[in-house]
Amino acid sequence: MWDKKYNLIDEEPVFNLAYERIFDPETRQTEVRAHRADGTERWVYRNLFDDNNRLVKREMQGGEWEVYTYMADGKTATMRQQFANSDLSIGHLYRYDDNQRLIAKEYFVIRGDSIPESGEGNIEEFDYDDQNRLVESRYYDPNFGFVLQGRITYEYY
Repeated sequence: MWDKKYNLIDEEPVFNLAYERIFDPETRQTEVRAHRADGTERWVYRNLFDDNNRLVKREMQGGEWEVYTYMADGKTATMRQQFANSDLSIGHLYRYDDNQRLIAKEYFVIRGDSIPESGEGNIEEFDYDDQNRLVESRYYDPNFGFVLQGRITYEYY
């Protein structure tokens, strides 16, 4: 599966980047590659799954990785991003509502192995309509006091 991205130059679309998504026989996305217009590969990440088909690790070029842990009810509890050659990592706590919908992703910084029980602030928030469809997501920048960085609204036809 390919997703192609274009830049607008003089209001004309010019091919910029294509994402190649690779799936295994169980239809799990196992790898994503980004290719530039000149055909060179920009970056790659690989997904690893446990025996329950849950994403447990994402490996990226350059030695960085993300690890996912789950609560007993199957919800994602934390995501931890480890930087190459560093004991510093960034984590996210995922919060769900009573309808099992993701409503926020909290940000935290980890040194060593201790994971806090609450984050420093939300970096993403999600709103749903009465049909449980995502209608808005908001993104906040943790580097500048969690100010609103962007908003995406979804419409369904």
